Amino acid sequence: MEQGSIDPLQSLAEQVKKLQETVVENNVILHGLQRRARLAFLASTLKWVVIIGISLGSFYFLQPIFESTLRVYENLSLQGVLGK
Repeated sequence: MEQGSIDPLQSLAEQVKKLQETVVENNVILHGLQRRARLAFLASTLKWVVIIGISLGSFYFLQPIFESTLRVYENLSLQGVLGK
């Protein structure tokens, strides 16, 4: 072969090697994206569990106060103090 010409098999092997390196690099990036997506999902789920838990806990804690206030309002409206 001529010295200046490139062996087609050698060129193909170099291209395959570059492609393999690219595939490995993409795999690392995709695993990182998947990890971040999983953590974001868990954080979002935890956030909503906390929000719903606080809401239900607040209602449970404030329910007697609401019921007491409602009874006072009903008693006052039945006595005619609060004109309808």
